[in-house]
Amino acid sequence: MKHKNMKRILATALSVTMVMGMSATAFADGTSVDAPIYSLNVTDVIVPTTYKVAFNPQELPVKVGDSSSSDQILSLNYGIVNRSSKDKVVSVALTVTDKNNKVTFVDSEEALATAEADDYAIYLEAVAAETAASVQVGSAAVGKDTAAAALGDVAMTESTDSKVALSAGENVIGFKLDKATYSPKTGSDITLGTSNNNDVKDSFEISALGSKGVTAFTFKGAMSDKSDWSKLTQGITIAAVYTFEDVVGDEAAIGSSDTMIRVDIAPTFATGINVGSITYNKGAGNTALKKIVSIKLTTAAGKSYDGYNAVANTWAAAKDTGNEITFDAKFVSAFTAKATAEGVITYLDQLDQQHTATITVITLESAPTFTMGSNVGEIIYTKGAGSLALKKIVTIKLTNSQGKSYDGYNALANTWAAATDDGSVITFDSKFMASFTTSTTAPAVITYIDQQDQEQTMSIDVRTK
Repeated sequence: MKHKNMKRILATALSVTMVMGMSATAFADGTSVDAPIYSLNVTDVIVPTTYKVAFNPQELPVKVGDSSSSDQILSLNYGIVNRSSKDKVVSVALTVTDKNNKVTFVDSEEALATAEADDYAIYLEAVAAETAASVQVGSAAVGKDTAAAALGDVAMTESTDSKVALSAGENVIGFKLDKATYSPKTGSDITLGTSNNNDVKDSFEISALGSKGVTAFTFKGAMSDKSDWSKLTQGITIAAVYTFEDVVGDEAAIGSSDTMIRVDIAPTFATGINVGSITYNKGAGNTALKKIVSIKLTTAAGKSYDGYNAVANTWAAAKDTGNEITFDAKFVSAFTAKATAEGVITYLDQLDQQHTATITVITLESAPTFTMGSNVGEIIYTKGAGSLALKKIVTIKLTNSQGKSYDGYNALANTWAAATDDGSVITFDSKFMASFTTSTTAPAVITYIDQQDQEQTMSIDVRTK
């Protein structure tokens, strides 16, 4: 009886196994499908291609567009349009450069009152449009077909509180722009079984901009009335670079503008061109510089001293213009055992969090050096340090045995190629050097520009064979 039951159970189990095996065999008949993952991802942000800005310290009447203005900062308005299929954060890096090396950019209009005449103080700010709807080209709203060329001069309602103060160096302003609407193109249907590419953007076309898919900004500000601006012979450069990325969702608005957002950027510190100087950008947003606590340089003996703050009976506090720090000469004199000194900057961000950054400071000025290399047509050089340092090589002219001089540093059409320059070694083209093989060396004159834009010359011999 027991054996009969076991046989019945075994038979049942075998039957189940056979059914399962038959099912699997019938389903796995060798067919498969490569299923595409359809996606529409268009990145298309339209930005202006021209800019018109001027500084007007005497408040002279100036024609701006169809009207006249006596503002001290004169600027058109510049539009930005998001034609992308996703919401975008558009960042505009604005690099401000005073070509006179005289101007101080302050962080508020109130700071102009305490500026000295020789500070040539300017308060410069980027101001956003209050609403996307207020941005127009002429009397028409900005649309999906508005060209980049038209965005260099748009109308807008300026926000009263959505603005960012600009300093020397790089500044960043940001905008959050809504995505555009895309609709299927007529005759370009996506068909199951036929449309096998993931990217299907060619089957769609833009049909409308987002309600907040447009913005604009302009430049405003004021200038010190204590300075004699006529003494400055050059202008100020403002360079704009645009980048864009997908919206994350945690962007924080600045003021009442419906598009301007805060961009968090940490401050940057760099070695200045002068002895004892540090250049810096304050950054932006919560991570921006609020206050420098100390800047400690380390001597050759390993001792550290704070040169940013005044120390009684020793040295004066460093001069800080808001974009450049210059240590007192007496402080710097403690570090002249070497041409540079390493330092640590301690600072607070806008949330009062403490940070540190390392920096190298020039302690001794030196002119560039040029020496003959061991190979044919080779010059070894160092750039020097401080205001005497090399900024740019203009020409290197070698003189042949007939007394004729030729520039081998720059390319000359149909003759020889430009010299290679890796930052420490210059090597002339072999075709150029073939003109100087009558002796083992050839005299050369190097003409270069130093960091103060002064032209200098230096003589050297170059190995020819």
